[in-house]
Amino acid sequence: MATQSETPMALLSPPPGTTPSFDHPSESKAWCVILAAALSPGIALPILVLRLYTSRTIGHKWHKDDLFIVIAFVFALANSITSGVQTRNGADLHGWEVPLATFKEFMKLPTWVGSISGAFTYNPATLFIKASLLCLFIRFSPECLFNAAGYSIANAFAFAYNCHPVGWDPTPPGTTCIDLNTAFITASALNVDADICILMLPM
Repeated sequence: MATQSETPMALLSPPPGTTPSFDHPSESKAWCVILAAALSPGIALPILVLRLYTSRTIGHKWHKDDLFIVIAFVFALANSITSGVQTRNGADLHGWEVPLATFKEFMKLPTWVGSISGAFTYNPATLFIKASLLCLFIRFSPECLFNAAGYSIANAFAFAYNCHPVGWDPTPPGTTCIDLNTAFITASALNVDADICILMLPM
């Protein structure tokens, strides 16, 4: 019979009535993450190329909104790649089916593939997408002014430095972390508000 020291500790406690399995997880969504990570850039790239071609051939030059959407695509592609890589470290599993040791190794990974990679890929991608849309609207309405970067930068730093002291292990005594659920809900609400405002600009 396995002793307590031989049984891996899970990242989270399972719900009542749930028996976790580290070897055969019950609901792995790795294939969904990898499929989305592969299809999204594949769909976006031809549309991006068509946009740039149209701007160059019909408009005879590229504009700021074209530059911003190219930058956004680069960050979005990086986010897709890191999302696929993170499935190898339990990002596609319930917390109670991820061994704590695996999570700690995941936290040790370099920033670009580690736990806070989204702060440096997803957030800039959404920022430049919105900047591209705003610049496009401003081209047709020069009197409009905008300032849409501040909350995205603050949000990126909030996720990048979510624990004090900053480190790969959130378990040592004295470590304090922000409430990630609240942070995600707040960031989502701000993004939805910004999206609604952007969509209403042409009206």
